Amino acid sequence: MFEDKNNHNRSEIGDTGVSFEDEWRGQSSQVYYSKTPKMNQWIINHSGGLVKDEKTASFVLLGVAAVAAVIAFYLSFGGGLGASDNKARDQMLKIHPELRR
Repeated sequence: MFEDKNNHNRSEIGDTGVSFEDEWRGQSSQVYYSKTPKMNQWIINHSGGLVKDEKTASFVLLGVAAVAAVIAFYLSFGGGLGASDNKARDQMLKIHPELRR
């Protein structure tokens, strides 16, 4: 690779005499990455002004996760027992009294 008088980078391939010009105009593309996680940014942007900083957004997300865990445990371990479940259990115990404790 060599530079010609017009500041173009040239590459020659083999002995074929074919050369390619690469023109670089000195433009740099800088990418800015925020240190704030995307979910925190979303909470801050969509809270209507209630959440103003990253620390508060993290606490909001922690609270949402805790509430979701409580709901999941409630539904998984006995939250679904309603009147229809009790009726079905009573009918089953009438048919199979040996299952009573």
